Amino acid sequence: MPAEILGGISALKSAFDIARTLKDMDDTAKRNAAIIDLQQTILDAQAAQQEALKKAEALEGRVKELENWEAERQEYTRYPAAPGLFTYAHTQESCGEVGTFPQLCPSCFHHRHKSFLNTEDWNPGRCEVLVCRDCGWHAYVVGSAEPEHQKLAPRPYRGN
Repeated sequence: MPAEILGGISALKSAFDIARTLKDMDDTAKRNAAIIDLQQTILDAQAAQQEALKKAEALEGRVKELENWEAERQEYTRYPAAPGLFTYAHTQESCGEVGTFPQLCPSCFHHRHKSFLNTEDWNPGRCEVLVCRDCGWHAYVVGSAEPEHQKLAPRPYRGN
């Protein structure tokens, strides 16, 4: 954005220089050519200004988006779903027993996306697994991984 601003300033300086030389010109053809140059320089400066404004608006939108996420993120806390396993849960809801309130995927949460985890039973081994269908993250709450579970692992439909 500083490059566009500097480009706009230099274009305006050129316009003023051309305008200064216009008042000293006697020849109509030279004056008309200088007027055309002046108009083109002014148009270039306006285009540079518009581009800088567009970029500033885009950056303001991104800052607002990040501020909104930060405010929303404060409503969630890291929750121990199992020993060594953490998910995210709404601060007010995480007072209950495990599985009685919605939990968010930690992988998605760190990518500024809220995705609810599903609790699934995978056999053999009668495992209880938390599964995120958005990114494919899964973690065993009860039991451990079995070779047959590879075909049960979720395929993500949203990449991180």
